[in-house]
Amino acid sequence: MLRIDPVMATVEQSLQTRLAEVPVLTLFGRKNDPYGWQARFGQIFPRATAAGIADGHHFPFNDDPDAYSAEILAWWTEKVATTDGAPSIS
Repeated sequence: MLRIDPVMATVEQSLQTRLAEVPVLTLFGRKNDPYGWQARFGQIFPRATAAGIADGHHFPFNDDPDAYSAEILAWWTEKVATTDGAPSIS
């Protein structure tokens, strides 16, 4: 059973109330998320986009830097950037 530290529980609650509508990208190596953090982040952030590096492990940015940066760019373009280049969180 995974125990949550009381301080982390407070942080998690704050994330759910104050930052719930902020677009979030979670990017994990598909070969290494033993504790299910990506799914948990999806529960905390309802607007989260879950992406993964197929052959990625604990450091997916190191395993496949091109795929990693492509995922970030695609997410930013679709979810954050506006036509004038300024971020949008609406």
